[in-house]
Amino acid sequence: MKKRFLGLLLLPLMLGACNGKSGIPSYSYNNQSINHDRKTGAIAEFSLLGPLDGFVVSGNYTFTWEGHTNVDYYFLEIASTKTFITDDTDEVYVKESNISNNRFDLNYSLPKKDITYYWKVTAVNKDHKQECNKVDTFYYKAVNEGELQIKIEDEQDWVLHKKVAMLISLSIEQTSLEMVKTH
Repeated sequence: MKKRFLGLLLLPLMLGACNGKSGIPSYSYNNQSINHDRKTGAIAEFSLLGPLDGFVVSGNYTFTWEGHTNVDYYFLEIASTKTFITDDTDEVYVKESNISNNRFDLNYSLPKKDITYYWKVTAVNKDHKQECNKVDTFYYKAVNEGELQIKIEDEQDWVLHKKVAMLISLSIEQTSLEMVKTH
């Protein structure tokens, strides 16, 4: 039991003595520093590839941009305002971080439909951050009928009923039904 305890106690010390000599990035625990092999140097300007400015997007979409070799990661920002407001609950702001390649699959629904969104990408390495050369827009269109806002004339004439088999149907009051029968 004592040998096991002593072995467990000495194991971190032995690993610490070998730390950084193998050429493999080292990771640590508690107060020790983390030594990642991060990329350095200037990041060249890059462009957004898709969706193209003003493109109509409905449902899932893959955002793409020019990639570079000296980039550690990218982050993608999508907003309902040109200024990418982050603290207004009436506006939409999404930030996806630590993207390791030059693409991101938007596989969830943005909260507001049938509006124009703005998007941009920033490349990051150890020394620099480089924002893409321009901000693009896309129109996010509603996909399902349930997402469409439909104005129903004379709303007070419509009543919602619950059927036995959990079916929901709309019915019109008696006077409105008589008008439909005559046509």
